[in-house]
Amino acid sequence: MIIGWILVTLALAELLIGLRLIFGYQKNQATVWYGLFAIGAAIYVASNGVGFILNSGVGDLVERFGWSGGALLTAFFLPFSESFPFSRRRWQDHLPYVIWPIVVFVPAFFGTNIFLKSQAVIHYRDGYQTTPGSLFWFFLLFFAVYWGWSLINLVRRFRTSDGLHRWQLRLILIGIAASLFFSVLFDIIMPLVIHSRFGYVGSLLTSIWLGVTSYIILKK
Repeated sequence: MIIGWILVTLALAELLIGLRLIFGYQKNQATVWYGLFAIGAAIYVASNGVGFILNSGVGDLVERFGWSGGALLTAFFLPFSESFPFSRRRWQDHLPYVIWPIVVFVPAFFGTNIFLKSQAVIHYRDGYQTTPGSLFWFFLLFFAVYWGWSLINLVRRFRTSDGLHRWQLRLILIGIAASLFFSVLFDIIMPLVIHSRFGYVGSLLTSIWLGVTSYIILKK
């Protein structure tokens, strides 16, 4: 239960960070997109936290919130990767590939079983397992393409940057590579094949990385 309250606390901090980035005095394309990314991460982390606190009886709903948060943060990180440290595109240019994942995945996770099958009870503290739906692979394809695209954008900007921006991009790339590796391992792969008790690992590392990178972004 302690890990659950830690995750909920971190999710609240991520929510506040997201609002700070969206509405703060340094508001621009990069900070707004990253603020929206932070709110998606807050939903993802909070869902895991609630699962560990309540343990059973809400497992299906909690998992749906978690995967929806994952869809949101993935969709919002891509325009951030094209906007940091500066953007060559207008706000509306990003909207087509931000809106469709939200419209497709979020309602489908809550209203259908095509991406995630319904489960009566998941005991988070004793281990939980994801039961994929018939089109779950489509979500994984979206996830892989968007994060791969984002990493390519950041690497390209790293190669053409210097000074403070190059330092910021180096730290962001290191952090996102580590966070993605552990999140995919503990939150996607393991629950698909076993009753995993380590879903909180990805949430913890994502929260740490998000806090560090938010500070880096606000320093620019």
